[in-house]
Amino acid sequence: MQYCDHLPLALALAAARLRSRPAWSLADLANRLEAWRLEAIRAGGRAIRPVFDVSYEALPHAAQQLFRLLGLHPGPDFSAEAAAAPAESTLAETSATLEMLLDEHLLQQRLSGRYELHDLLRVYAVDLVGQDGEAAGEAALARITSWHTHSVCNAITALQKEADPPTVPCGSDPALFDSHDMALAWLAIDETNLEHVLSTAAGCGLYDAAWHTGRYLNRLSSESGRIDDSVRVSQMAAESAGKAGNRPAEARALCNLGWAYAERARRGHGANLDEAEACMRRAVDLCHQAGDERAKAYGLNGLGKVLGEQRKHAEALDSYGAALTIYQKEGDHGRIGATHCNIGTIHFARKHYDLALASLLRSLEILDTPEADSFRITVLLANIAEVYLLTCEYDKAHSYASRRLALARAYGYTLHEAESLLATGDIHSALGNTTKAREAWTESATLYEQIDNPRAAEARLRLGTSHSGGAERSRA
Repeated sequence: MQYCDHLPLALALAAARLRSRPAWSLADLANRLEAWRLEAIRAGGRAIRPVFDVSYEALPHAAQQLFRLLGLHPGPDFSAEAAAAPAESTLAETSATLEMLLDEHLLQQRLSGRYELHDLLRVYAVDLVGQDGEAAGEAALARITSWHTHSVCNAITALQKEADPPTVPCGSDPALFDSHDMALAWLAIDETNLEHVLSTAAGCGLYDAAWHTGRYLNRLSSESGRIDDSVRVSQMAAESAGKAGNRPAEARALCNLGWAYAERARRGHGANLDEAEACMRRAVDLCHQAGDERAKAYGLNGLGKVLGEQRKHAEALDSYGAALTIYQKEGDHGRIGATHCNIGTIHFARKHYDLALASLLRSLEILDTPEADSFRITVLLANIAEVYLLTCEYDKAHSYASRRLALARAYGYTLHEAESLLATGDIHSALGNTTKAREAWTESATLYEQIDNPRAAEARLRLGTSHSGGAERSRA
């Protein structure tokens, strides 16, 4: 049924073919359907392709063109805006044509505003677009991938996060978002499509679109705690940037991969910090060779993170210090603030809480603006709250933790929401508010379990003992 797309005519033809071949098993039929798809769905003088031909040939020229191009769209479904990109037509024209294709049963719709092709019709459409010539198909695919690349960048920007704009040109207007709620809603639907865009672009030689998309997807997956996804997309981004000959972009992707490896190691999921360090050092070397100081500073920041995880605190401070020098020369206040935060985490690890607090508060002073990167502020608030918790300044700890929790919820940072709730429970426990502490830990455990994070056990342990054993440090 899967290979026939549950289409009644296709199922009937496949069943008739099996009945007329008693020597075949169901596995034999399935193998042929998988290998030949449209050509295998036939029995006697009847076949599925001529039926599709009749429907297709009855369409107006513009509808035929759009139908062919839709076969190239990566991912399971698409919006009218996304469909307009390869067709180079207006949104109104594309919407009307999509509705026509829906009326003719050449598309299906499960969600309002979203359209899908049956798998068999997708195969048929791809066969047709191949008749337009290789160059036409490649150009259409480039328009599709660039539209998604620019759209996801706009979504990230709408969430008050920093995102370097893509350098790949966009031939049509990308999606725009008036609020972070609109951006979150779009990402919730289209993130799967974006992963398909990344794979398709990387496989078709559209390397610039691939590494940009991989970078943006890493941002989304790492911030929501999906580290395996972060590893996968960062690997693809690094490979694509390398094939594009863009050394700074390759270095940036290697840094992201190193961060993901470090987080995997912290969770005990198979990676080790040596792998993370190798990625970071390779990134720094690439940037040095390319003479790109900005990208080198990003790599030095990543290397500092890994060295800190390895408890090589003096080396970590040196690496962060080198990054800070570059950012100060460039006058990059956002990166200066972020690096002060990173330096604070090393002082924290060495239990130099006064130095840690000075660096962290200096970072917040620089970064806390209306245009601030929401995720960066969330991380910073977490670190400050933790210092105040460990120095027994519980009211201040609760103030910063509450603000962190509100930001995490507003912007969909599930991992930080879970961590913030864990810390909030610890603060309530220290203040003797056992009921509130248990409520926070319970919600924290539930969120950790939703993202398959092992810290769920830590939250459950707190519930079992009903007191805080002290917050475990977590750096983002």
